[in-house]
Amino acid sequence: MKMFKKGLATVLALLMLVMAVPFGGLAVYAAEEYPTIELGVTTDAVMEEDWAYFWFTPAESGWYQFYSMADRDTRAYIYDADGNWLAEDDDGGEGNNFRVVCEMKAGVTYKLGARFYSYGDGSFPVCIETYDPRVVTDLVFHDQSYLMYQIEEGYSLDPRYDVYYSDGSVEDRYSYGFGDDIGWYS
Repeated sequence: MKMFKKGLATVLALLMLVMAVPFGGLAVYAAEEYPTIELGVTTDAVMEEDWAYFWFTPAESGWYQFYSMADRDTRAYIYDADGNWLAEDDDGGEGNNFRVVCEMKAGVTYKLGARFYSYGDGSFPVCIETYDPRVVTDLVFHDQSYLMYQIEEGYSLDPRYDVYYSDGSVEDRYSYGFGDDIGWYS
């Protein structure tokens, strides 16, 4: 009887080991195969069983925003690679589009899920971009300091200003100019 118990224990231990290790294309847990979404590239979210999923692995740690550009109400979720919920959004974007913001770590893979709010078939464009989470606390315009640039019918003068952020940083800003005829005018 003692030999039988030892043999049974060995067989069960081996069975548990075999069940935990993937074999080539045959694994105990099926890997989810979704397309990869690239930073700054608009991609179509095509609904399959009411959802579209993407993998995203940022090259740099930081904040990212995942958003839709649909003509219907949309919703999105961000999960870590283990399926743990990190963030979600419904109408944070333009109109009824989602815009979900999440801090991500370089080299870590995230799962992005998107759908129409009331489910259904179809597709809509989605994009992921870097995001600056700082809050603007103040704008200070410079007296008589303008950016001058030439446009098709004359020149345009845009004010120069400083942007103060919640983290204490300050940026010198002005409106975007066109072409090579850009200069400061005071």
